[in-house]
Amino acid sequence: MVTTFILAFLGPLSIFIGLFIFTNAFITFLLFHGLVCVGIPIIDLYIIKKQNYSSIVKSLGLLSNKNSTKAGVYSGIIFFTVLILFFNIFNENIIKVAEIQLLLNSWNIKKNHIYILLFVMIFANSVLEEIYWRGYIFKRLKTHFNIIYVIILSSLFYGSYHFLTTANIFSIQIGIIFTVAIFLTGIFWGAIREIFGSLYTVIISHFFADLAIMTIYLVYIH
Repeated sequence: MVTTFILAFLGPLSIFIGLFIFTNAFITFLLFHGLVCVGIPIIDLYIIKKQNYSSIVKSLGLLSNKNSTKAGVYSGIIFFTVLILFFNIFNENIIKVAEIQLLLNSWNIKKNHIYILLFVMIFANSVLEEIYWRGYIFKRLKTHFNIIYVIILSSLFYGSYHFLTTANIFSIQIGIIFTVAIFLTGIFWGAIREIFGSLYTVIISHFFADLAIMTIYLVYIH
């Protein structure tokens, strides 16, 4: 159990190291998406436990069916719509363009990096975050706790590092609000991952949420 918590803690730690020690978004992507989200499951499942491809796919919940795909699309469209409407209504109270651009620039996110940023944040992020949190960590937590605690704990770790980003991009108060919202979203995604038994449900839903966030970035910030 201690090992599982340490592995879960590496997620927010990698974000902190990348953004606040190296102050570089692309190093952060390598640490979090590359080393943590991809590297740790491969090292544990393939190298240490010597599982074959089909066992790893099953372990992570990468199994799809018609109902799971539908649930992912429908919930994703709802997330996309809610996020777009929310920022359309409240953007003037939340988004301080000059301050955000200055911060992103300090993290080495330049305007000419837009295509890399879009690919990482829409495609890579939605897949790799879910593989780690509601695939790998989810499975490990299930060996120690009942499903209620599994969903809550995985959502807490998932939400924690979003506070590091949202509090800096917006403000501490707004960061807290967004982090609570992200935690609750994690609860929802954990629940539908368990109900449908498929990580694809959550990946699809997460994809639409990230698509909305990057649409907001393009419209209001970039």
